[in-house]
Amino acid sequence: MWPRDANKCSKELFKPQRCERTKHAAQPTAQASVGDHSTERAQSGHYALVADTVMSVPGSEDTVVLVDYMGGPTVFANLFRVTPDGAEIWRAQPPDTGPDAWTSARIEGDEVIAFSWSCFAVRLDLATGSELSRVFTK
Repeated sequence: MWPRDANKCSKELFKPQRCERTKHAAQPTAQASVGDHSTERAQSGHYALVADTVMSVPGSEDTVVLVDYMGGPTVFANLFRVTPDGAEIWRAQPPDTGPDAWTSARIEGDEVIAFSWSCFAVRLDLATGSELSRVFTK
C-alpha cells in the first residue's frame, strides 16, 4: 500500500523494510529500465530507487511519485502515478533527449507541474500524464 501522507516516510517508500513513523509496509526495491550507460549499476540493469516526493491525488486514492533522480540511470522517467495496489497509471518521460530526469514536482489542480534537470518546467495532465506545455527556464 502506498502511503497517503506525502510528508511521512516518502524517503522510505521503496526500501524493503517497514517505516517506523507511520507503521505501514513499504514497497520493495524497484528496478529501472536502462539504456546504454557506462556505470556498473547501469550495466547490471538494477538501481536502488528511493522516493523523493509522494503526493496524494485529490479526490482519488492514487499517488504521484517522484523518485530521487540521483539513484537512477542517465535518462530517467522518474515521475509516475500509481494506484494504491501499485499499478502504474502513467509515467512521464523527461523532456530532453540527452541525460535528463525530473528533479521536482507538485500537484496544482488538475495538473502536475514538473521540473527537469535540463531546465524545463513542464505542465502534465494529472489524469493521463500527457504533456500540456513546456517552458525552458534557464
